[in-house]
Amino acid sequence: MLCSSEFPAGKIDPPESALATARRELTEEAGYTAARITPLGRIHSVVGYSGRGDRLVRRGGSEFVGARPDAGEFLEIVTLSPEAMLEALDKGEITDAKTVAALLLYTRLRSR
Repeated sequence: MLCSSEFPAGKIDPPESALATARRELTEEAGYTAARITPLGRIHSVVGYSGRGDRLVRRGGSEFVGARPDAGEFLEIVTLSPEAMLEALDKGEITDAKTVAALLLYTRLRSR
């Protein structure tokens, strides 16, 4: 079951930029590099008590180089098509808010 499935994500380590963080986390957690990173949007998950927002991006021109998770980080990497992700979402197998938002934004972008 994929209940905790999520796209790669991570905290920005100053002085690192948001773009550099996206590239680092993509490699660490999913094992890919990307020739292009395109913004999808920004979300605020808990506006009532946190001003922290998450930037959502799309990768392009990817190459698999192997995951490099942080010490103590145990990940199962699964590759799904957008259609399979939507199906997993419908089944309640994907519940991570930023992943749901990114999937919605990506799906809308693709349909244009």
